Parts: sequence; structure tokens; C-alpha cells
Amino acid sequence: MSFLSKVEAEGSITKDMLKQIREDINKALEPVGEKYGVKLTAGNASYTENNFTLKLEGAAVKEDGTVAAKDAEAFKRHAHLYGLSPDDLGRKFTSQGKEFTITGLNTKSGKYPIIGRDPNGKGYKFGADMVKFFLSQNK
Repeated sequence: MSFLSKVEAEGSITKDMLKQIREDINKALEPVGEKYGVKLTAGNASYTENNFTLKLEGAAVKEDGTVAAKDAEAFKRHAHLYGLSPDDLGRKFTSQGKEFTITGLNTKSGKYPIIGRDPNGKGYKFGADMVKFFLSQNK
């Protein structure tokens, strides 16, 4: 079923439909990103019943194959403002019996600025004091 006929059948653009569109766009962006040595992804989206907007994000791919993520760079630059070290990026900690890896920092978030990922890759937000405590428990 094409996109238009799916919209006509369902009557509007839905969250699930937008999720599928984002996945298809990300697949389509892969060859373009490879051509220029960047990782392109469809970022945050906003939508109404009849329209949607996706943010296009790009990041340099380093020689070792890692992606220069914006939130990871922010962590390296600003970790000291939260009582953490730039070397804490990538460190693991345990919260509520689950392991997380520090992957970045959102400087615009006052309450939960530290970004972590679980082993499945799902992102979570943490308070800086909470992360400092969990890291001290892992020493």
C-alpha cells in the first residue's frame, strides 16, 4: 500500500506511520551519507493529522568508524560543569539493577542532563548527581 493510500485508509498521519517513514528515510539516507563520509539520520519529528516535519541530522564519521555525536561532544566539553570528567563518557553504571553506558549530555535539560543507553540501545536521561553516585558505587 502506498503512503497516500495508507493515509487515505487511516484518515490521518499517525505516530506508528511516522515511525515507519523515519525508518525508510534512514535507510534511504545511508548511501548519501557514505558518499560524503557522514552519518545522516531523520531526527525529531512533529506532526499533525495531515502534515509532518522531520529534522535531518548529520554527523562526521571518524577514521575509526565512530560517529561524532552531538551529545557526546557536549559531554566532553561540559562534563566538568556537572561534577563529572570528560573521561566518564562511555563509563558504565548500574541503576535499579540495570546497566547503562554514559553516551552524552543535553545542556538544555536542567533536571536530567546526562544521557545513557541500556544494552539494547534504548536511551535514558539521568540527573548528574544520580550518575555521580552510581559511578562512585562502581569504583
